[in-house]
Amino acid sequence: MLGSPIEKEDWDFFKTIGKSLYPHSYFDLQERKFRYALKYFFSLLLLAHILMIIIAVPKLIFLSSYFDEQFAKIDKFELSLDLKTNKPIYFTEKEPSVVINTNKSIQTEYKKFLVTDDKIFFKESLLKTSEIDISQYKNVLGKKDTMKKFVTTLFFILLPAILTLMYVYSAVKYLVLIFLTGIIAYLLTWIFRYKVPLKSAFISSIYASSIMIILEVVTIPYQIGKFLVSVPVYYGFSVSLIPLGVYLAVYIIVLIITSRKDSERWIE
Repeated sequence: MLGSPIEKEDWDFFKTIGKSLYPHSYFDLQERKFRYALKYFFSLLLLAHILMIIIAVPKLIFLSSYFDEQFAKIDKFELSLDLKTNKPIYFTEKEPSVVINTNKSIQTEYKKFLVTDDKIFFKESLLKTSEIDISQYKNVLGKKDTMKKFVTTLFFILLPAILTLMYVYSAVKYLVLIFLTGIIAYLLTWIFRYKVPLKSAFISSIYASSIMIILEVVTIPYQIGKFLVSVPVYYGFSVSLIPLGVYLAVYIIVLIITSRKDSERWIE
């Protein structure tokens, strides 16, 4: 008999997403270990980014036409490159996709792009390498088709790095919000004599953040930040007030429901 292609742990993960939206489920969720809650957080964040990429696929397909629209808005675009290196610069060190080397006495291998003092070489395929004479491309609009192909190729090369940085950025931002919320909630519940355990406050904060992460990350391709009321906070970090408000609403309801159980035990 064929088994399910989805493991029990995967089913539990998806069921946990549903439980995170139902406050009464937190009596069970709060009993889980802290490391399992963190594992759930990073898994959910990864899933949200995967869904974001899937939703963004149609926009990536029409990326070339998007660049056409943007170039049409420019009346004049000239570049002047004055670059000197004493040693090659690699991005990255292993199998470098982009190499900058103006020292002609040093030969370098590259996977996609090589930038010298007067030329840019980029491999369109295994058998074809294009060459751009920078001096002839001072007027970018005069070589629009080639530059568009160059920018598109560069974008897709950098895309994995961009997505990785987005994931790290999101993880840092949400963990800071989650732990600040957990600490504040813990202190407030003790002040008002509800006595919510510190572990329960943090674990509930992690699971309650599910709705905020999904709303904010998955909708990135739609560019609806203004509808989510995104506001800058600190050095490039921004917070969307509507997802944050929904998260706090779920978390507060969870604390009210679960703390009654703890407070009743405390009173007894």
